[in-house]
Amino acid sequence: MKQKYINAVSSHDLDKVRIMLADELFLDPRGITFSEMLKYAKENLPDLFEPNEAANYEFSDDRSSWNLKLASTIKQDLISNFSVEKLALFQEVAMEIGKDKAKALAEEENRERYRSDDTLNTRRTSNTSGSSSDKNGDNSKRDDISNANRNGRRQTTDKRTMGTISLCGGAALTIVGVCEEGVAQTLLCLVGGAAVVVGGIVLLSENKKM
Repeated sequence: MKQKYINAVSSHDLDKVRIMLADELFLDPRGITFSEMLKYAKENLPDLFEPNEAANYEFSDDRSSWNLKLASTIKQDLISNFSVEKLALFQEVAMEIGKDKAKALAEEENRERYRSDDTLNTRRTSNTSGSSSDKNGDNSKRDDISNANRNGRRQTTDKRTMGTISLCGGAALTIVGVCEEGVAQTLLCLVGGAAVVVGGIVLLSENKKM
């Protein structure tokens, strides 16, 4: 219901309420909004209706003869004598001659509903795609972090050198073992002597001349 109708009922403006009720059947002959408005008026205006008086026009029960001119005539008579009987007659005629308009209004509402549903579905699809992209981005970040960790472990492993050869004072120094973080566990072979580091314990031996 429109606010101006609610205001008319609240201010007890009977003439305005009655005219708006009659106009609503021309605006929307489906009668849905009209029924809501009438119910609201009945609940709040105990003197909405007047005693019925004789009509000043001819009326036929033949629906094929009903037209806009007849409906307008009934409406004018209704406004001058707002009775339950005349309102019921006007509603029946208005809805009959307005069937095509009622159908068009219903179809338009359905199209609007479908458009709204399509828009909502499009937004949901867009949000879902965005969420998938975020998940892919998170997975990519996790992969990058995992690769970085593996590379870090490789670099740490590379610090462990296997086997170096150097010359020291004309003697061949062979280091076989693992150097890690500057701490060596090595097997040293010296010309004229041998030094073996095993588990951090240095064992020395000399080749005695025979």
